Amino acid sequence: MKILRAIRDVIDHVCIRLYVAAQVMAATEPVRLRAIITSVVALVPALAIGTIPSTVAGVLVSALVLVAGEDARSKVSPSDK
Repeated sequence: MKILRAIRDVIDHVCIRLYVAAQVMAATEPVRLRAIITSVVALVPALAIGTIPSTVAGVLVSALVLVAGEDARSKVSPSDK
């Protein structure tokens, strides 16, 4: 039982760190976070179907969303120049 408690504590610790990291990212990079969430939402159904063409299409759509998100972020974020 000690091992299970230790595993649960580690999982809880990782989940809390991920939650805090997501909050910090939402505060500092909202456009990038929106692009990541949209790409994951587009990728999950493609992976769930399980055929090769749908998986390839899902990966391509996810990549396109991430590229478009980075482009949008560069337009709204101040440049370091």
